[in-house]
Amino acid sequence: LFGEYTVIHGGDSLAIPLYKKTANWDYDDLEFESRESIDNFVDYLILNGIGEIDIDAFHKEWKKGLFLDSNIPSGYGAGSSGSVVAAVYDGFMKDVSSEKNLLRELFIKMENFFHGSSSGLDPLVSFFGKTVHISNGDMEIREENYRILDNLYLWDSGISRKTSPLVHWYKTQLEKGLKAKIDSDLIPLNEKLIKSFLESDDGSFADYFEKVETFQTTYFIPMFPHSIKQQLNRMKEDYGASFKLCGAGGGGFYLLYSKNIEIQQEANIIPLRN
Repeated sequence: LFGEYTVIHGGDSLAIPLYKKTANWDYDDLEFESRESIDNFVDYLILNGIGEIDIDAFHKEWKKGLFLDSNIPSGYGAGSSGSVVAAVYDGFMKDVSSEKNLLRELFIKMENFFHGSSSGLDPLVSFFGKTVHISNGDMEIREENYRILDNLYLWDSGISRKTSPLVHWYKTQLEKGLKAKIDSDLIPLNEKLIKSFLESDDGSFADYFEKVETFQTTYFIPMFPHSIKQQLNRMKEDYGASFKLCGAGGGGFYLLYSKNIEIQQEANIIPLRN
C-alpha cells in the first residue's frame, strides 16, 4: 500500500495481501511462460548460493510438468514476483523457517533476480498471507481489519511494465538531488499516512494521501505516463479520488482513495475490501 521506493531508504512501509489474486503449484504437459521463468530463477539461486534448494525434488516435480498457476498479473505492482519467491521457498527450500527477519533477508536476495533491488515485502506478504508493517527498521506481522480499506481501490491501467528500468531511473535521480526531497518530505509523509491508516483516522489519512499524490506526480513523472495520468485526473474530477503508485508505477495498478462509492462502476476498479 504505502512506502514504495522509500522502503529502500529505511522508511516505513505497509503491505497487505490481495486475496483476489493467487498463485498455486499445478501440473500440465503444456509449456507455460511461468515454467521458463521459474527454471531460470532456480538456476540463479543455485549459481549465487542463495538458500539451500532441494534441487532433486525440484527436478523430479519439473519433469512431471510443474508450473505456477497464477492470476496475479506480471508487471502490475501486485506482487507476482513475490509470489514466485514465496512458492519456491515454501516448496523447495530445505530447512524452511518462519522467522520473519531471517526470511526478509533471504527474500531480498531471492527477489533481486526479478527487480535488481527488492525490499522483501511482497514475498513476506505472500508467504504469511498477512499484513506486513515495517517501522523504524522493525518488522511486524499484523492481522487487524482496517476500516479505511472500504475506501481504497486498485485501478488497472491495462499497461504492463518492467520494474527494473524505473528503479534504475529512480536511483539516478537520487544522485541528482532527489534523495534530499525524499528524506525531508516523502519519508515523513509516508510515516504519517501509515499511522493514520492503522488508527483509522480518515481525516488525516485523506490529507496525507493527497500530499503523497502531489509529491509523486511532481517528482516521479515517468511513473505516471501521460495517458494514465489523464485517466487518473478524470477520476479525481468525477469521484474526488486521490491516487498514488502501487509498486513501481509506469503502468500496472494504481492505488485510489475515494469515499464516493460510485467509483466502483468504473471499468478496471478493484475494491480492496474483500
